[in-house]
Amino acid sequence: MIILGLLVLESCKERAGGSSQDTASAEMQEAAILAHHQQLGDSLVQLAQAGMLAAVAQAMEKGGPPNAVDFCNIHASSLVNEMAERWNCSLRRTSHLPRNPENAPDADELKILDWYSGLGSEALTSTVWRDGSRVHYASPIQMKLPACLKCHGVPGTDVDAATLGIIKEKYPQDKALNYAMNDFRGMWHLVFEPEPLSHE
Repeated sequence: MIILGLLVLESCKERAGGSSQDTASAEMQEAAILAHHQQLGDSLVQLAQAGMLAAVAQAMEKGGPPNAVDFCNIHASSLVNEMAERWNCSLRRTSHLPRNPENAPDADELKILDWYSGLGSEALTSTVWRDGSRVHYASPIQMKLPACLKCHGVPGTDVDAATLGIIKEKYPQDKALNYAMNDFRGMWHLVFEPEPLSHE
């Protein structure tokens, strides 16, 4: 799903500044760029999520949920940064209720998070939009695995005392608890710098 479509089309018209044929060509190129980056973003997020889940699962297998929390505290940010560098894009996770305050949303991300929050869980999907020369991509994060509840569920029911203790120790400003299965948890946000449109 592509949001802010009208703004994109108007931007194309302003940049083209020529005949209706030029405008149509620019709009087609812009649509192709957005579609390409949505597909690219979907692929990269799938890889990123798989990598993160595999690493957390391994940590949990070695020492249970408390070890997984400790692992995320030490390694999660560096893993995301490594992926961003490898794929030559900006990559981060954000949420209305972040565990790590460094992942709190900026004003633009908050608008997308609010938009996602207004959708039903079945309607959540990735989206792309243009901001000047940059293409932004967002993909929702949902509570899809029961294992996620061991660190993000209800304290005393899903999250045991040992896990809650290390969460409070490592993340004193934590807000990422009391989720249930299929809840909207946050989003991945990627930013690409594509080649500028050609209007020759």
